[in-house]
Amino acid sequence: MSTTSQHSDVESAARQLLEGRVQSVTALDEITREEADLTERLSAVQTERAKRYAAATKNGWTDAELGKLGFHKPGTRARRRSPGRVAPANGAGGESPASDE
Repeated sequence: MSTTSQHSDVESAARQLLEGRVQSVTALDEITREEADLTERLSAVQTERAKRYAAATKNGWTDAELGKLGFHKPGTRARRRSPGRVAPANGAGGESPASDE
């Protein structure tokens, strides 16, 4: 085998090994760009939502009324119920009842 042929084989093998790495970073770049586009779109939608919420309150709706309809005030998170949480039976202090010992 000639030196030129060996060099060509090594170069070809190296390119094959790198192809998978290039594909993965290309896919990462694509999804990162998509994420940036969606983040920008979300920001625009949130701004518009805040304007419409403000318009609803100017038209006489209260925060409480809007909340009952499922609309939380912009800038706050919607309340989510967690099924596993139960309030303590003895109040907010978290203390256990005194024992008879």
